[in-house]
Amino acid sequence: MCLCPIALVADCWAKVKTKYSMKSQYAEVDLLTAFLEMHCSAVSEVQTFLRQMHVKHKELAAIGVKVTGKKYQSAILKSILEEMSKFASSLLTSAWMFAPSAKVDPDILINNISEEADRLTTWRKHDKSAKGQGQQGGA
Repeated sequence: MCLCPIALVADCWAKVKTKYSMKSQYAEVDLLTAFLEMHCSAVSEVQTFLRQMHVKHKELAAIGVKVTGKKYQSAILKSILEEMSKFASSLLTSAWMFAPSAKVDPDILINNISEEADRLTTWRKHDKSAKGQGQQGGA
């Protein structure tokens, strides 16, 4: 970008600001898209994934990209496994039934999903070990 023909500093600044404002908007859209397309692949990784998602949400807020509570909840539901998404949806539905005007804090939703993921992981480990002992005892 050549600024030589621009006589006034104000004109020069306006040109620089316009160019980099456009680039900044593109970067913000790319970051938001990446955030909304995040995806967790395993129940055992849900806590780590949701912590990363929370950090990304804070990073977006720090650069001025506003993600509403509903959009954040939606991103959470779309990014986790179906069984965890059903659990989270039932929590949100229950909360809405008891207090239709109340909003569920996404951080509280994340904590509840993480606890459920822990419970499922523990249950699956216990279930596998019980099945393994049953097969050994019957042989």
